[in-house]
Amino acid sequence: MRPTKLTVSAFGPYAAEQTINFDEFGECGLYLITGDTGAGKTTIFDAITFALYGEPSGGGFRKTDSLHSKYAEHSAPTRVTLEFVNGGKKYVVFREMKFRKVSGEEKFTQTKALITYPDGSIKPITNSQSKDEKNREVRDVIGIDKERFCQIEMIAQGKFQEVLNAGTKRRQEIFRQIFKTDIYNSFTARLQRYFSECETEYSDAENKIKGYIADIVCDKDNRHYEELENAVGIFDYAAVGAVLKAIVDEDKSAFGELKSELDKISEDEKELAAEKQRDSSRKDDETELKKAKSSLEVKLVEKGKLEQAYFEALNALTDTEIGTDALNAHITTISNTLDKYEVYEKAAKAAAESRKKAETLTKEKDGYSQKEKELSEEIDKFTEEKNFLDNVGTSIEKLNNEIETLDARNNDIERLLSEIGELIVLKEKAEKAESDYIKARDKARRLDQNAGNIQTAFNDNQAGILAERLIVGERCPVCGMVYEENSYRANKPEHAPSEEDVKAAKEKARAAQEKADKLSSESGTAKGNFGKAEETLYARIYELLGECSIENAEKSAREKIAEIGSEKAVRAAELKREKINAQRREELKKNIPEKIRERDDLKENISAAEKEIYRLENEAAAKDESCASLKKELEFDNKAAAEAEINNLRARADRLKEKHDSARERVLSHAKGIDKIRGKIEELNRKIAGYGEIDSEDIQKRFERITDKKSQKEREREFLSKRRIINENILKNLSGPIGDFPALKRKFESAKSLYKTISGQMNGSEKFDLETFVQSYYFEKIICHANEYLHGFSGGQYLFKRPDRAGNKKNVTGLELNIIDNTNGSERPVSSLSGGESFIASLALALGLSEEVQSTAGGVKLESMFIDEGFGTLDDNTLRSAMNALGKLSDEKRLIGIISHVEEMKNEIDRKILVEKDLQNGGSKARVII
Repeated sequence: MRPTKLTVSAFGPYAAEQTINFDEFGECGLYLITGDTGAGKTTIFDAITFALYGEPSGGGFRKTDSLHSKYAEHSAPTRVTLEFVNGGKKYVVFREMKFRKVSGEEKFTQTKALITYPDGSIKPITNSQSKDEKNREVRDVIGIDKERFCQIEMIAQGKFQEVLNAGTKRRQEIFRQIFKTDIYNSFTARLQRYFSECETEYSDAENKIKGYIADIVCDKDNRHYEELENAVGIFDYAAVGAVLKAIVDEDKSAFGELKSELDKISEDEKELAAEKQRDSSRKDDETELKKAKSSLEVKLVEKGKLEQAYFEALNALTDTEIGTDALNAHITTISNTLDKYEVYEKAAKAAAESRKKAETLTKEKDGYSQKEKELSEEIDKFTEEKNFLDNVGTSIEKLNNEIETLDARNNDIERLLSEIGELIVLKEKAEKAESDYIKARDKARRLDQNAGNIQTAFNDNQAGILAERLIVGERCPVCGMVYEENSYRANKPEHAPSEEDVKAAKEKARAAQEKADKLSSESGTAKGNFGKAEETLYARIYELLGECSIENAEKSAREKIAEIGSEKAVRAAELKREKINAQRREELKKNIPEKIRERDDLKENISAAEKEIYRLENEAAAKDESCASLKKELEFDNKAAAEAEINNLRARADRLKEKHDSARERVLSHAKGIDKIRGKIEELNRKIAGYGEIDSEDIQKRFERITDKKSQKEREREFLSKRRIINENILKNLSGPIGDFPALKRKFESAKSLYKTISGQMNGSEKFDLETFVQSYYFEKIICHANEYLHGFSGGQYLFKRPDRAGNKKNVTGLELNIIDNTNGSERPVSSLSGGESFIASLALALGLSEEVQSTAGGVKLESMFIDEGFGTLDDNTLRSAMNALGKLSDEKRLIGIISHVEEMKNEIDRKILVEKDLQNGGSKARVII
C-alpha cells in the first residue's frame, strides 16, 4: 500500500481543508515530515490510519472522538479522503464523523465510511462491533488489520519496541495474521477436539464398565469372590465377564432347588391351615353362644318395662280433660273467630300508616324550615363577603408591579455577582503575571551574575596564560609595565571556562532578560485590566448595594438577593391570595341569586306539608275508634296468635296418639327379638356338638414351625433371585462394552500421542506447538533480514539470535529473541539493551519483518513505510548507518516517510512535508517541498 493523496477537513489541528499530494515524492525514496512542535506532524499518520481503519495510529491523538478540530466550527463534520495504490491498482477511502446525540449526550461518531474500487464501484466499509467484520473491505484489499499495519508499515511513536520485547504468545498473535498461520492453529484446535472426543469416548466406556462391575453382587463367602476381585484389580474385563457368568449359572441352579423345597412346604401348609380353620370355627361358635345367652337375659328384663309404658300411653289418650276429644273441641271454638281478626288488623294497619305518613311529613317540614333558616343566614354572609371583595382587582395590579420591580433588582444584583467573579479572575491573572515576572527577573539576575562570574573566570585564565609567558626585564603586552623578578604574576585557575562557555552563559542571561521584559509588559497589562474593571465595579456596587467594599460585596449581594427572594415570596403569596379572592367574588355574584330562589321554594314546601299533616292525623284518630270496638270480642291479640294456639292444640293431640302407637310397636318388636335369640342358641348348641375333640396347642406349634421354615426359604429365594437378576443384567450389558473397549483404548492412546506431539505438550519437552514451529520458520527469516540492518546500524557489534532452548518447559516457546554482542561473544535478552540500542534493534526488526512480509508468497504488498521519531537517541555514527540503510531500502520501490527533529536528517533529506502553525487563522497547514 502506497498513499498518493490525503485530504483532511476539521481534523486535529487542520481546521480548513488540507491536501497533501504524496505523488510529488514519486514511488520510492525518503521524505521528511518536519515543522513546529505540536503543529500536527503525527496527525498526518493519524489521518491515514483513520481513513483506513476508523482509528488514529496510536501517536498524537489517542481517542477517536477527539479528532474533531478545535479550530473548526462545532457543527463542521470531520472528513478524511485517502487515495492509495495497492498492487498497481488505485483505491479511495472516505470517512466522515459528525456530532450526534447518543443516549441524550452529544458525541462525535462516524456517519460515513466508503471505499471506491479500481472499477469505480463504491461500497460501505463495515462498521461492526465484531473484530472479524470491522473494516473487512479494507483488510481484504491491504491484507492486514490496523494493529499489524502500525507494526510493519506505520511505526508510530511508542510502537517501535512492541515486536522487539514481545514474548512467544504475543508474537504468535502478530505472526498469525501476517503469515496466515491460523490454519495450523485451527488444525491443532480440531485435533484437540478429536482428542477430547476420543478421551471422552474412552473414559465413558471405561466408566460404564466400571459402573457395571461396581454393581455386581458377590458375597465374600462366595467361592468366586477372590477370582472376581483379582480380575477387577488388573482391569482384565474379559476375565470379569467369565467369572460373572459362572456366578450367574450357579445361582440359576440353586434357585431351582429352593423352588422345589418351597412347593413341598406349601402342600404341608395347606393341610395344617384346614385344621387350624376348623379349630377357629369351633371357638367362634362357642363365643357366639355366650353372647346369645347374655343377650336373652337382657331382653327379658326390658320386656316388663316396655309393657308398663304402653299402658300409660293408652290412659293419656282416652282422658276426658286432656285427651284428644277435649283438644279437638277447643280447636273448633278458636277457628270460628278467625275472620274478625282480619277486620281488626286492617283497621289498625290503616291507622298506623296514616300516623307514619304524618310523622314523615313532619320531619320533612322541620327539615325545610331548618334549611330555609340556614339559607337566609348563608345569603346574608355571602352578600357581606361580596361587598368586602369589591376592591380585589386594584390589589392584584399593585402586587404585579411590585413583583416586576423585585425581579429587575434581583437580575441587576445577579449580574453584579458575575462581574465580581470576573474581577477575581482578572486579579488572579494579574497576581500570577506579577509572580511570573518576579521569578523571571530573579532568574535573569542570577544568570547575568553567573555570566559575569564565568567571564571573570575566563579573564583570569587568560591572564594566567599570559603570566606564564612573561620574561623578567621585558614589558607586559597588555599593560606595558616592565616585569621584574619579584613582581606579582597572575595565577591560572585550575578549571577555567572556555570562550564558548562565556558566550553560552551570556546568551542564557540575554534570553532570560528578554523573557523577564516580556513578562513585565504582560504583568503591566494585566494590572491595568484589573484596575479598570475594579473602578467600574465600585460604581456598580455603590449603585446597587450602597457604601460597600469589593471584599464584602459578594456577601452583601447574596444577602440582598436573599432579602429580595423573601420579599418576592411574600408578594407572590399575597398575589395568589388576591387571585383566589377575585375568583371567589365571581362565584358569589352567581351563587347569591340562586340561593334566594332556593329559599323561596322551601317556604312553599313548608306550607303544603302543614296542610297534609292535619288531614292524616284526623284520619288516624277515626281508625283507632273502630279497632277499640272489635278488640272487646277477641280472645287473642291478633289472628296469628289465634292460629298459633290452634296449631299447638293439634300438635298435642298428635303427640298423644304417636306416643301410644310407638309404645305398642316396641312391645310387639321386642317379643319377636326374644324368639329369634332362643332359636340361635339352639342352632349353636347343635354345631358345637358336631366338632368333636380338637388339640389347639398342638396345631399352633406345628403351624409356627412350618411358617418359620417357609420364611427362611423365601428370604433365601428372594436374595438369590435379586442377585441373579442383577448379575444377569450386568452380564448382558457388559458383553458389548467389553468387546468394544480394546479398540477404543487403542484409538484414544493414538489420538493422545498425536495431539500432545502437535500441541507441544509431550512430557519432558519444550512447549513447541505446530503453529509456533511454522512461525519459527518465518521468524528465522525475519531475523536474517533484520540482522542485515542491525549489523550496519551497530557497526557490526550486534546480531539477533533465536535461543536454542527456552528458559522453562511450562510455557509455550519457540519465538524468543536474544542479542549477540560480537565485542565479547556474549548472548543476552533483548530487554537488556539501552535506549538507543533498543531503538535501532526495534527498527531493524521492524524492517526485517517488513522484508519478510513482502517476500512471502501471497503476502502483503508494502510499497511505503512511515516512521515516527526515535532517531534523537542515536549517536552520529549510528544515525548515519540508519539513514544509509533506510535510503537503500527506499530505493527498492518503497516510499519512506520519517518524522524527526534531528538537524542532520533535516539537512540530508531535501524532500519534505513542512507542517506550520497558522498564527493568523488558528490551527495548522502543511505543504510539500521538493
